[in-house]
Amino acid sequence: GINAEYGGLGFTMYKTRLSLLFLILLPLVFSASDVVVLTQSNFDKEVLNSKLPYFVEFYAPWCGHCKSLAPAWEQVATQLKGVVPIGKVDATQETQLASKYGIRGYPTLKLFKNGKPEDYNGARDARSLVLFATNALPSHVILVDNLRTFEENFWAKEPLLPRVILFSSKKSTSPLFKSLALRFKGQFVFGEAREASKEVVEKFDIKSFPSLIVLRSKQEDPIVYEGENNAAGYIKFLSGLVDEKSPEPEAENSVPPKKKKVQVRSGVSVIDVTKLDELCSDSICVVGIFADSTDLAEKVSLLESLSTAFAKDQKFNFVSVIPVSYTHLTLPTIYSV
Repeated sequence: GINAEYGGLGFTMYKTRLSLLFLILLPLVFSASDVVVLTQSNFDKEVLNSKLPYFVEFYAPWCGHCKSLAPAWEQVATQLKGVVPIGKVDATQETQLASKYGIRGYPTLKLFKNGKPEDYNGARDARSLVLFATNALPSHVILVDNLRTFEENFWAKEPLLPRVILFSSKKSTSPLFKSLALRFKGQFVFGEAREASKEVVEKFDIKSFPSLIVLRSKQEDPIVYEGENNAAGYIKFLSGLVDEKSPEPEAENSVPPKKKKVQVRSGVSVIDVTKLDELCSDSICVVGIFADSTDLAEKVSLLESLSTAFAKDQKFNFVSVIPVSYTHLTLPTIYSV
């Protein structure tokens, strides 16, 4: 009987400790949110400078309609994580932001695109909110449906950038891929090939959909993405490729070298060949080197005309070398000026 009583007491104490632990951890478990808290200090950076559309709620903590919207707003933020950012502003605390955007009632929903706000007055269920946010995504994705469009439309655009191709079984471009193309605009060219695009699918030996590859050039083998097909995975993968080609950061507190001022002289300088390096060491020189002095004035007049035409540019020095023996100069020496 005594053991049973002590056993029962121990069990009760154990359950009490678990309950206390649960109550302590409960706020930590449920406090994680995909909704970004926006304030005066981070609003410009997060919202106005965002490459992506940004959906923002202006709310008041005591507002009943705001409390009713909260679960759907959280759901939208989680569903669109990495695709369209979702934020909220406590308008009772951030009064400058509320005043700037003319907030008169709560909740007020605004979608910011390229820094410009657009009011949302539709239904407040998660599906309607998601549809409105994703419809705001422009498409910078090129459809690659055959080898001709691959060459003429896809590969010819911005030839210095690497290419990203998504092979998809979907009939239209997903919001996720539109978002990636917008997020990495200027760093990659994005294309999409449907499963039915047999020529392109066979060219890259694609066996499953979706598949994503990156092409640095036509000569190099494709870089195949092998992670999970979600926003976080794609963003990490493409960001890693961007970092690979980025220049190494300068050492902390390093002072960038001062640019040497280019000395541009008006007219045409007629010089001895030995003075060429001295005159052209700090500028781009257009040099006329003549085999003999026959009709020299006429030949120099051509340089004079060029000098006048490009005078406003302030980029070139025009030089005529006095006809002397310059056969000792090699072509690299001549063209290095």
